[in-house]
Amino acid sequence: MAFMGDMMNPAPLWQNGPAPGAFYNFPANSSGFGPSTRPVQDFKAHSATPITTTTTVIGVKFDKGCVIAADTLGSYGTLARFRDCPRIMKVNDLILLVDKLGTAYEDAAIATGLGAYMATPLVREAVDKGNLDEEGAKALVRKCMEVLFYRDARAFQRYQLGVVTSAGVRIEDLADVKHDWSLAHMIHMK
Repeated sequence: MAFMGDMMNPAPLWQNGPAPGAFYNFPANSSGFGPSTRPVQDFKAHSATPITTTTTVIGVKFDKGCVIAADTLGSYGTLARFRDCPRIMKVNDLILLVDKLGTAYEDAAIATGLGAYMATPLVREAVDKGNLDEEGAKALVRKCMEVLFYRDARAFQRYQLGVVTSAGVRIEDLADVKHDWSLAHMIHMK
């Protein structure tokens, strides 16, 4: 049977969603990304629409499901403004992870934000060794959250885990990174 679609414009991943490898054009955003499509604005107008941002979300697949973790900090610029902002919630029985631009992808290990650079190597190393069980995946994600707390200036010590299996979605209570700054006095900047 012959392919009857357009090769240059593949069908979207879901209805009204982005095609694989493409960006999603949100309804409130009338144009794409780029300086040529944005109207010229006065520099003072930028402060009239402040936003709250968050940092890394980590997702790891294990033999019978996946584990997702995110910290609870909402930053208002560089100000750690909202410290109790849980971002893991059950929507339905299906999972979809998207980055801030709305790009769709699937993988055995996903991290957004600075975690894409810091946590992904740790996760890839564990995933390449073989199948993870649920406890191994949780321990791995906890270690990643600890590394991010120490290294990411916008990360927070409190985080939340979500586990998805065939039995359903389970969101665990908030947990704290067990941090130790006893070596900090030995660091000397030159």
